[in-house]
Amino acid sequence: MSYNFTRIPPVPSAEELVNIALSYTQRKTPTEIHTSFKISRIRSFYMRKVKTTQQVLHKKLTEILERFPRLDDIHPFFADLMNVLYDKDHYKLALGQLNMARSLIGNLARDYTKMLKYGDSLYRCKQLKRAALGRMCTVIKKIKHSFDYLENVRQHLSRIPSINPTTRTLIICGYPNAGKSSFVNKITRANVEVEPYAFTTKSLLIGHTDYKYVPWQVMDTPGILDHPLEERNTIEMQSITALAHLSASILYFIDLSMHSGFTLEEQALLFKHIKPLFGGKPLIIVFSKSDICRFSDLDHDAQVTVSSMIGVSPADILSGGNRHFWAQQENASEINETLLWSSGPSINGSSVDIVELSTLTENGINICKQISCERLLALRETLKSITRAEDDLTSRARIATPSTKTTDRAPIIPQSVLDARERKASGMDVDVPTRELERDLALRLQGDYRPTIREHYIVENEDQRWDIIPEFLDGKNIADFVDPDIDAKLAALEEEEAILVEEENRMRENGELDDFDIPHDHHIQRPQSEISTKGERLKLRANMVKEKAKAREQKWEERKKERYGDQQEGDEAMQRGRSRTRDIDSDDDSSSDGEIRKKKHKVRQGSVARSFSATRPIPQRSQSKNRAAPRDAWSLKLVNDAVETDKGRREEGFKSSEDKKRARKMMKKVQKEHFRGGKMGEGDTHVDNRRPKHLFTGKMSLGTRDRR
Repeated sequence: MSYNFTRIPPVPSAEELVNIALSYTQRKTPTEIHTSFKISRIRSFYMRKVKTTQQVLHKKLTEILERFPRLDDIHPFFADLMNVLYDKDHYKLALGQLNMARSLIGNLARDYTKMLKYGDSLYRCKQLKRAALGRMCTVIKKIKHSFDYLENVRQHLSRIPSINPTTRTLIICGYPNAGKSSFVNKITRANVEVEPYAFTTKSLLIGHTDYKYVPWQVMDTPGILDHPLEERNTIEMQSITALAHLSASILYFIDLSMHSGFTLEEQALLFKHIKPLFGGKPLIIVFSKSDICRFSDLDHDAQVTVSSMIGVSPADILSGGNRHFWAQQENASEINETLLWSSGPSINGSSVDIVELSTLTENGINICKQISCERLLALRETLKSITRAEDDLTSRARIATPSTKTTDRAPIIPQSVLDARERKASGMDVDVPTRELERDLALRLQGDYRPTIREHYIVENEDQRWDIIPEFLDGKNIADFVDPDIDAKLAALEEEEAILVEEENRMRENGELDDFDIPHDHHIQRPQSEISTKGERLKLRANMVKEKAKAREQKWEERKKERYGDQQEGDEAMQRGRSRTRDIDSDDDSSSDGEIRKKKHKVRQGSVARSFSATRPIPQRSQSKNRAAPRDAWSLKLVNDAVETDKGRREEGFKSSEDKKRARKMMKKVQKEHFRGGKMGEGDTHVDNRRPKHLFTGKMSLGTRDRR
């Protein structure tokens, strides 16, 4: 989990961002507009400029907000480090202002786009556009300090080395000028600046080394002074942040020669104050500059001061403690010469080792590196084994094992199976008829089947199973909620039904109903006395209506065959008549009634009659009183029918006016997206990149023609 802050793009200033947005709008949108244009085109012209400016600003601000790290989403080490370096509240406030500016610009674009839709002139639309772009630029300029602050943060973040807080790490800390940077230069490939004065290192520096063919990172921290936490400056707080959040081996450097300018008491007191940060981590106390002064060369008081840091006596340090813990290493002899004291195996991840080294003679450098890496590898292996045990399924699940059977349990056999076995043994039929299902009952009764759902009701009192409505329900009288006029309404319906039946019988007796109007279904001819229920009477009426419609359709088919012959030829004739009259309907809005009659008369005398005579001879019609119309009158009737049935393109395919309104509403909804983008219609998908005016105006001096 390493963070590369160099990928954050540069943050433009407020003026640069305004120039970027306005220049892009000028180059990518049309620049020619005239008062002679349609007002819809003028509105779309200026709406497009407003939307383009808003989109450019929104894109730039979103890119800045997404590239800067969020303190709540990154590693706690980086969150605290950024709080130390840049002040977390100031950082969040700057990003919040950019986010608020983005939303305000979006609201401005939406509001002014709505107002532009109602602009009634070019001047008013232009003023609305100027106001919208001006207010957007004002919002950006008001937060110019946030842009400058974020640019400074970005530049500083880009200089922070790439640190992986989860990899194998060695952290070197201590008082200033104690030899920390010299040790980093010896064991890594880094080139850290080393000077003979304090606070040469002012920030966290990273070097990389290899141990057992595995990469390690070594962190050189700035020096720490012994004073309260609230009095430490930004340079010292970087070291405290690294010690608090990174799981690594800690190398605490002590200058026994005191050439750094700090006494042993001050160095021991600093160790005591920051010791809580070392909990659960391997600790290696390094006595640097051993070529000048060794632990054995110190007086007794100085030895007591140093040994009190780990709670042992000087004699214990000189004896080596549990130094035999490292006897299994290949270079055990070299370790014994450099390692002064060891606490042995680590307890809860904590261990202490004391090493002497000199960066000048390079004595003890490799031993110090080996001990630090081995301690951290052991700690990581322990943590990994604990994590692996927690992730293992057997450590989280309890496997239940059944107990031994104490008694024999007899098998459970259904009673139906036992009965079947008895019948089979006695020679009886094994297949027992099952209960009759509702489906079997319906197939057996055919049309007389009536489902009885009440038979399967779960009721408390069996006497109430077949009651239509209970008298009381939840303590309330059901009769109080029944319509008091229901009986009168039912009686009125029955009287109306009786009148209809009498009227039908009267018409049948008088011969007013022909054969096509008489229903052919046998059950409809039943007398009224056999129709017992109201449901059967309603079914009777429905069947009568269906039969009448069917009879009319058959009668119409016979008449069409009689007039046109074959069905296909009749349809073609009607289609030709309909096509001849489309021109008449298209001019209905602009022609007078007299002109329409002239056109119809022309079609009747010429084209329609000729079309009939050219295709097939007109059948001879009897000159009865019902069919006395001549051939021309028959053609005119065909034209009139075609005119009445053709309702125009916009009304074809709609069942009702509601469907037509719904389709028109959907059409406007689809066109709304195009209008919102400032386009003239659905086909306006491309805008030509016209020559921007600001690049082609003014006097062209000598030698500038190539640029243009």
